[in-house]
Amino acid sequence: MARAAVVESMEHGVIIADLHQRVVDANPAARHLLGQTYHALVGQMIGAVLPMLPDLRQRADEEALLEKPDRHTGAARAYEIGVTALVNARGASTGWMVVLRDITERRCAQQALSEQETRYRQLFNSMSEGFALHEIICNDAGEPVDYRFLEVNPAFEALTGLRAEVIVGRTALEALPTLEVEWVTRYGRVALTGEPEHFVLESGELARTYEVLAYSPRPGQFATVFMDVTARMRAEERLNFLAYYDELTGLPNRFLLADRLGRELAHVQREGGAIALLLLDLDRFKEINDTLGHSIGDKLLRAVGIRLSECVRESDTVARMGGDEFLIMLSHLHNSPLDAEITALRLLAAISRPFTIDEQELYISSSIGITIAPEDGASVDALLRGADIAMYRAKEQGRDTYCFFSAEMGEMLAQRHMLAAELRKAMETGELYLLYQPQVDMVARRIFGVEALLRWRHPVLGDVSPAQFIPVAEETGLIEPIGDWVLRTACAQLTAWQRSGFDVTMAVNLSARQFERRHIVESVRETLEATGLAPSALELEITESTAMQDIDYAIDTLGQLRDLGVRIAIDDFGTGYCSFGYLKRFPVSTLKIDRTFIHDIITDPNNAAIVQAITVLGHALNLALVAECVETLPQLEGLQQQGCQRFQGYLFSQPLSAEDCGTLIAHADTLFQQAMSCYTRTS
Repeated sequence: MARAAVVESMEHGVIIADLHQRVVDANPAARHLLGQTYHALVGQMIGAVLPMLPDLRQRADEEALLEKPDRHTGAARAYEIGVTALVNARGASTGWMVVLRDITERRCAQQALSEQETRYRQLFNSMSEGFALHEIICNDAGEPVDYRFLEVNPAFEALTGLRAEVIVGRTALEALPTLEVEWVTRYGRVALTGEPEHFVLESGELARTYEVLAYSPRPGQFATVFMDVTARMRAEERLNFLAYYDELTGLPNRFLLADRLGRELAHVQREGGAIALLLLDLDRFKEINDTLGHSIGDKLLRAVGIRLSECVRESDTVARMGGDEFLIMLSHLHNSPLDAEITALRLLAAISRPFTIDEQELYISSSIGITIAPEDGASVDALLRGADIAMYRAKEQGRDTYCFFSAEMGEMLAQRHMLAAELRKAMETGELYLLYQPQVDMVARRIFGVEALLRWRHPVLGDVSPAQFIPVAEETGLIEPIGDWVLRTACAQLTAWQRSGFDVTMAVNLSARQFERRHIVESVRETLEATGLAPSALELEITESTAMQDIDYAIDTLGQLRDLGVRIAIDDFGTGYCSFGYLKRFPVSTLKIDRTFIHDIITDPNNAAIVQAITVLGHALNLALVAECVETLPQLEGLQQQGCQRFQGYLFSQPLSAEDCGTLIAHADTLFQQAMSCYTRTS
């Protein structure tokens, strides 16, 4: 009776069967689970009630599974079936007890756990970050001495090149014999204290860089999650390098030099001493780039950087500013001007030695500007600005030399900046204007042409000399719009004169910057079309030095201008380095003899000889000759004796306004008769 009461109250379903496996009892839980009444169950064979138990003798002490829908909700439920043989006090079998346990929740929990494990394993196997689980190994004193690999994911294998089957179960020192002990100590601290660490690991063994998060999932163990950041670190290093170093030469750039210069200036202000800053610019480097190509130019710049670095101390800095400019900072000078001068001479000599680039021997010179701190300035900008001014002064002095900055140069720079600002306004306010100087043919006794000359009348400064404002216009780039305006205005004026019956040509100067523009030919063509001027009436003048800057470009561009019908004159001829061979290749029609040879033609036999040589050369090439700045009759006579019959200058007329020049041209015949009469009486 006691057992019956226990069975009756059990939450699990219980069925009692006799030795013939016929149901003799079933508790309420079993009747509810099977959906049958007590009287319906009693007397049935157990195999009919539970088909999965056809013979209890074969399933004794084994478990079976029953799945049935819930009677109320219809949801599937699972039951675990256990079969136990019943015996009496004498040990004789009396029947069977079948217990049905509801394991639905347990099965759901197991399934959820299984699904979670599957998801974890999928994530574990597919994650891009490497993962490794380890156990720390300590000595008797409890100090970490090694660690063992317990588990690694495929990403670990891919990132490190270490295979799981090789390292799992092995210790770190077995797998990586050269592992630094500090990493064992660091990971041991994580495993033993539970404090996570995040760091970047440089693995010399694997030649890789990793970003690592190490944490302890349980005492004595640590896990690492890491990613390979080698490419990112190299990119960051590259960006950092490019931020402070020149990519072409590997030298510090102007930003790094400015930083170092700022630190040195601060030191000088605290402790005293001096610093020198040298700005070195390669002379005519553009010609090498244009003629031999940028590849040769780049190799030359690298070679220059190496040679400059060999000329200074380790405590000094050689930097590349960009282009063909280099900066040299000399620190801790004892005799600053002398030390800077000695270094400048050493640098000039080093650059003047030939460079062998791709089996070609190249020669180049340099110009150096020098500033001294604190005398010339106590800021980075002041020293850089002063060195730049001094460097340009060195170029003006003939190149291949050095020049120290002076206060006077700074004043000149301020003046130039002021002129540049005023010149911009002058273009807008109409302060610029043209004068025209007649050009005379003494054989034909006529004015055959005029030259357009740019002038500037400032409302406060008055008449500003072209020698002052033309260089400023060149430096600032204003010469290009100004030059376009001059050409357009001069062509329009000549067109107006031609309508009045004047048969003269118009000479217009092209600046080096104008001529170097790749669209200069198109600009001239558009101007001629816009003004209606015949191309043959226009003569464009370029200086000898401009023509020689880029010979191939000059020959091609001058050829295109000649094809338009425009005449070409070489201005200031004799002052540059144009050889006879190049002159033959230039499609020019006129040589203009420079004023420097005219002034002393009577008293200086050398000038007379030069004029004679130019005249012979011009006649041999069938070129017209025009002498500039003829101011006296003796000068004119000297020119005529050498065979030059055309000139312009104050002897005949100063530059005139368009109105006055037109009047002069209209009365040229009468003026010539009067002039010749005076010339005859004087003779």
